[in-house]
Amino acid sequence: SHRQKHLFFLMMTRHFEGRKVREAGRPVTHRVEEIFMGRKSLLVVLLLAVASPLAAQDAAVWSSGRPDALAPLGIPTAQMLEPGQFQFTYRLNQLTSKGIWYQSDSLSYDDTRTLYPVVPISMRNLTHEVSLAVAATRDLTLLATLGYSQRRREQILGDSLRYFTDTNELGDLELTALYNVVRDGPYRAHLQLGAIAPTGSYDPRVAMPTGTGAGSVSYDLRPGTGVFSVVPGGTFAAQNDFATVGASFEAVIRVGSNKLDYTPGNRFEGSVWAAYRVNEYVSVTARAHYVSWGSMSGVDGDLDPAADPGNETFWGAGRRVDMPLGLTVLLPEGSRFGGNRLSLEWITPISQHYDWLQLGADWGLVAGWQVTF
Repeated sequence: SHRQKHLFFLMMTRHFEGRKVREAGRPVTHRVEEIFMGRKSLLVVLLLAVASPLAAQDAAVWSSGRPDALAPLGIPTAQMLEPGQFQFTYRLNQLTSKGIWYQSDSLSYDDTRTLYPVVPISMRNLTHEVSLAVAATRDLTLLATLGYSQRRREQILGDSLRYFTDTNELGDLELTALYNVVRDGPYRAHLQLGAIAPTGSYDPRVAMPTGTGAGSVSYDLRPGTGVFSVVPGGTFAAQNDFATVGASFEAVIRVGSNKLDYTPGNRFEGSVWAAYRVNEYVSVTARAHYVSWGSMSGVDGDLDPAADPGNETFWGAGRRVDMPLGLTVLLPEGSRFGGNRLSLEWITPISQHYDWLQLGADWGLVAGWQVTF
C-alpha cells in the first residue's frame, strides 16, 4: 500500500542519515537503543537469579504458608488452593504506553503525521480486576475473573487539535480450571483450561471532537472482544529453604467472530520467576515475561483504517519482553489479619516489536490485595 511504501522510505532515510553521521566521525547515540541494551543486560542477570534457587534442593519439602510460595500477582493462574480453601483477589493492572513504534524503533510525530491524520500520543489502560477461587477437590481449583477497564488515549488530529478519548467498560469474564499433576516433595505443577465469555463491551461509542456525534473508538480502546476464547496453560514451581522459582505459560485462542465481523488475534504469554523469602512475612520477586499477539482478521466497517493507526487490523501483531520486579507481604495464619496478602509489581519493558504502527509500552504496574480463608 501507499502507507507501507512511504514508511519504508522514512525508515531507509533515517538509516542512511545515521550512516552519514557515523562516516563523518561523529557517532550517533540512539538513546532508546542504549536504554533497551541496558535492560537486556539486567534481564540476563534476572534469569540467572531465577535459576539459582534450583540448586541444592537436598530434602526440601513444599511449604504453602511461606510468602515466596505465592507466584507474583501478575500471574493470576499460578496458584493452587489447599482443600477447603476460598480465595478473593482484587488486582489493579495498569499499562502506560507512549509514542508510536514500528518494528523495534519509535517514530517521530512528524513522520507519523505524514501517514495518518490522527496521531496517538499516549494511552493509559487501567483495569480493576476481581477474582474468586475455590478448591473443589485436593487436585482441582476453580477460578472466575472479571475486570472493569478504564482506558484513556491522547491523540492529535490535524496540525493542532489535541484531545482525549475515554472508555470505561466491563471486560470479558474468564472461567478457569486448574488441575494438579505434580505434588512431590519441593515440586508442584498444574495444568489449566479456561474459557473467556464475551461479556465486555467491544463497540463503545464516544463523542467525536469534530462535533459529528457519537462514533466508534479504535480497537485499542475496546476492553471486550465479542468472541469466545479457549485458554490452555500450565505452571511449574520448585522450592528450597530460601526461595521458590517457577515458570508458567498461557495461550488465548479465539473462536469465531463477533457481530461486527472481526476477530481479535490469538495471544500467547509466558513467565519465569523467582521469589526470595526475606522473612516469614515478606518476599521479593523477579520475573521475565514474554507476550505476543497476532493480527486481527476482518474489520469493523465503522472504522477508517486510513485515519488512525489504531484502526488497523491486518498489521496489528506484535511481541514484547518485560521485567517485572515485585514485593509480597503475607500475614501468616494465626495473626490478626492472617491469610491476607499485599503485593506489588513494577513492570519495565525490555524489548518490543510491532508489525505495524502501534503505541509502545512505557511502564506498567500490578498491585493488589488477596485473602485466603
